[in-house]
Amino acid sequence: MSAVAALLLILPVATGFLRESWAPAAWAAIWLVGAAAVAAYCLARGIPISGTWTVMALAAMPAFGVGQLLSGSTAHRAATQLEVLVWTALALLFVACRSLFMDAHLRERFLDFALAAGGLIALLSLLQFLTSAGRIYWWIPTEADAVLGPFRNRNHYAAWIELVFPLALIRGLKPEPWAAAVASVMAASVVVGGSRAGIALIAAETLALIVLARPVPAAAFAFAFAPFRDFGRRDDLYFSSLEIIQQRPLTGHGLGTFERVYPAYARFDNGLIVDHAHNDWLEWAAEAGVFPVAMLAAAAIWSARAGCRHPWALGVPAVFLHSLVDYPLHKPAIAAWTFVMLAALSAADAPAED
Repeated sequence: MSAVAALLLILPVATGFLRESWAPAAWAAIWLVGAAAVAAYCLARGIPISGTWTVMALAAMPAFGVGQLLSGSTAHRAATQLEVLVWTALALLFVACRSLFMDAHLRERFLDFALAAGGLIALLSLLQFLTSAGRIYWWIPTEADAVLGPFRNRNHYAAWIELVFPLALIRGLKPEPWAAAVASVMAASVVVGGSRAGIALIAAETLALIVLARPVPAAAFAFAFAPFRDFGRRDDLYFSSLEIIQQRPLTGHGLGTFERVYPAYARFDNGLIVDHAHNDWLEWAAEAGVFPVAMLAAAAIWSARAGCRHPWALGVPAVFLHSLVDYPLHKPAIAAWTFVMLAALSAADAPAED
């Protein structure tokens, strides 16, 4: 069952290049079915369905979205309905997977699968970056000169690698030479991709593991000497987002409505559609209000504290940090992986959390 759960997660990653509007709804529906299947498996095996306050933190977002639909306060009803579906699926997936991963053996099998999948995608990404001339799988053309695996965006690729990189690196310290090699490939793929936030967070994860474990092999952090550039300016976009939040700080403008609300607050017009704030946290606050974002922030802070006890899961707070400068958690595949890894962390940390 853990392999089936992992397969349901790797498929949206493999199709991460899709931009069609139906993709998030399709994956949310699949995750709902998957969550039901995992829950049924747990009940059949006598594993209780359990949750903690973290479930409430994740459920706050769809709950506020339902409130916006019932009150008619959303700026676009269909967009909010879609986001409610996606967030509900993520919350239920978290609950089901947390229950499944209370079985330590099943949790380890999932982590093994996640590590193998991460290594294969990182290797594919390196080869594709160097040889595909911007074609995903050497077949699907893109507007980019080079692409990384199934991702069109180097920052989104980096965010996904951030999730599994600590798992590879911590196992490489046991030592498991193959895991250290996988960690090196993952790090190299982020470096050649050039995601500045990704390089910084991979370096931060490595330094954290040095502190929490012991020095890592030199090959695993040679990327630390990659050139860094400044992160660029997105001040106008962020200030506009803050103005949107100030208009409705408690109720928000409606989940999924940022693209439609933003033009009234835009400080510049370059002729392009701005569909995201390039900061998940500001975008969530603009859409849902500050309360559900505060709940989610509490879960992110907890994941950092728990990650210090279980360093293989440090990728979860890393993605939450990455979301301060980009929008990885608005990509279905990355969001699902983040919350399932959060479920594994919650299960592993259950004695301390409960």
